[in-house]
Amino acid sequence: MVGDLAAIRRAYAEEQGDASESDGEETVVYVEWRAARYRGIQWDSGQHKWMARYKNPKTGERVIVGYYSDDIEAARAHDAAVCAAGLTGLTYTYDIRSRAGKNPFEGVYWNPEVKKYKVEYEVASGRVRPSGTYTDPMEAARAYNAIILREKLDSTHKLNAIVGGLPVPREDAIGRGVKRHVSKDGIVMNRQCHGILLPLPPAAPNFHPSEVVPPDPERIRSSRNGCSKYFGVTWEHNPPRWTAVFSTTGRMGGRTITIDYFKTEEEAAHAYNAAIRRHGLESIHKTNPVVNGVLVPRPTPRSVNRGYLDPRLSQPPSCRPRGATPAWAELRPGKPRPYQKTHARKRKAEQEWKNWAREEGDVI
Repeated sequence: MVGDLAAIRRAYAEEQGDASESDGEETVVYVEWRAARYRGIQWDSGQHKWMARYKNPKTGERVIVGYYSDDIEAARAHDAAVCAAGLTGLTYTYDIRSRAGKNPFEGVYWNPEVKKYKVEYEVASGRVRPSGTYTDPMEAARAYNAIILREKLDSTHKLNAIVGGLPVPREDAIGRGVKRHVSKDGIVMNRQCHGILLPLPPAAPNFHPSEVVPPDPERIRSSRNGCSKYFGVTWEHNPPRWTAVFSTTGRMGGRTITIDYFKTEEEAAHAYNAAIRRHGLESIHKTNPVVNGVLVPRPTPRSVNRGYLDPRLSQPPSCRPRGATPAWAELRPGKPRPYQKTHARKRKAEQEWKNWAREEGDVI
């Protein structure tokens, strides 16, 4: 242990450009440490890399998979090693009352008539061809994969992913109608959504709330899409901080990933840009442009300047206290309320019907 510590000190002194020990004093080494955002990895300060490792729950043996410069690469290596060792211990439960539980895998659907899962696939002519029913949805998913490969339709049909010898449900079904469970003899792996590893929630920020730069009060008052002027940045009031977030997809059905918390919105915007480029999502997400090292704010929506914040309004509608004069009353003084015209038409129609009934001799 003493030799290892001396080696670390010598390496640190060489990096600093002063390897001599003329003063004879003990050199203080500050060990770098990073918090892991994925399961099965930790930062190795000696190697200055991410170490992927796991503990065999059956034998108690600790296995080091390897060292990696990227934490995502280390997390994927950990998951692959756990699957290869057969230590996943994953099981799934399906809620057939939800839409996701009725269609947990690609090409697998719930048949309420026979109360089994049926396999269907679309042929080149556009017709849907059935291919049997199964009690176990995983067995149906394996059958679907075998049929698609046998018919050579894998170029146009999506196959069910196989992890650890077991089919994996659709990404948008997990957590909605499909719940996954890990047995006591299994190792929890990193979750994925649309090919992106879902990190663990970030740790609490290590800065004081007084160090946070608050947003512009005028923008809070006028903005309709949040008080931040950059993409992927949101403001949290309690505790006060800037948060950088992004979604795994550019539409509904994806998972929102929190990158980290920051003191200023500029730092959060730079972190958002780096995360989008790192995961290769430039085609579905907008990034904040940087010109001469300065971030360019996003344009203000037209709806903010037209209608929502009319210059004739003394106060925006969202900030008006309860019981105050509504916005339409300021913009349309002396005119009837919007719903009064509808009531007047209803009363007029009812009165006309009563007059017609009296003329016909009906009793009202």
